[in-house]
Amino acid sequence: MRVRLPARRLLLWLLGTLMALALLLVSQPPTPRSQPEQGLASGVVGGRLLPMPADLEAPHRMRVAFQIDDLRQMELSHKTFRAEGRLHLAWDAALNQLMLEQGIEPTGLLRFANQVEDWNSVLESTGPVRAAEGGGRYLQAFRFEGLFYVNGFDLRSAPFLRVSLPLILEVADDRFSLEGRGVLLDPLQDSGLQRSDGLSMAGFRFVGAGVERALHRLDNPFERSRQQTFSRAVLHLEYRTDDLAAALRWILPLLLVMAVVLLAPSLDSDRDELSFGLPSAGLLTLVVLQEGFHSQVPATPYLTFLDQL
Repeated sequence: MRVRLPARRLLLWLLGTLMALALLLVSQPPTPRSQPEQGLASGVVGGRLLPMPADLEAPHRMRVAFQIDDLRQMELSHKTFRAEGRLHLAWDAALNQLMLEQGIEPTGLLRFANQVEDWNSVLESTGPVRAAEGGGRYLQAFRFEGLFYVNGFDLRSAPFLRVSLPLILEVADDRFSLEGRGVLLDPLQDSGLQRSDGLSMAGFRFVGAGVERALHRLDNPFERSRQQTFSRAVLHLEYRTDDLAAALRWILPLLLVMAVVLLAPSLDSDRDELSFGLPSAGLLTLVVLQEGFHSQVPATPYLTFLDQL
């Protein structure tokens, strides 16, 4: 003898099962793999980021100052942003003589480590190398433009975000690693970024900037005893979403949909088809809102604030 469950009870049972499964998956983050899957090669060599010792010395030191003229096209879903500005470099006479002997231009000595689409980027000098007043130092400025990659966003508080956009400048020539004729990049702490007009971006508020030094160490897979360490100068641009704009775009529609759904049972009894149809329409609207939100942010292994709502 078959017992038919009412449609409403069956729907609640299915929804409860799906919610329990979703909570189980969310509460157990994926375990990092210590070994590659069967059939995949394991010969992948990566670099390591090291903290900068306070007393680190190098044969040569190059001062770096960042100037941002324009910042645009930040795509959270692709983890990229486009920046345009200038680099101001200063170095001593010994390094200048070494670059002349080796036939190395300053543009060949440095690179942006987080830059993508080299074909669509610019790094060119705005004038020749000139000696600084008083002698002993050489100066040159460069104009740059390109698409840059952000390694990761913390989206737990989305749509109310705080993002850090990095510009990572690194020594590119192997001959100038810190194990050889080392060049240490020394970023200028106050380069006037707080007063730059090019830092504004629609939907975000600029809250500050900072620079730091870092080290990037590479291992040679064919010579395990040989390592190369390159100096980095990293500019961090800190932004926060405009709270009012984010609330009007994502929170207000959610509240309106939920208000309509909650008011559905209070309709007149002669409008049963409307009172039964509104919750379904509200659920569909919530799905569309969430899909629209996730199309603009990268996939995350955790629930964001908007997902929880």
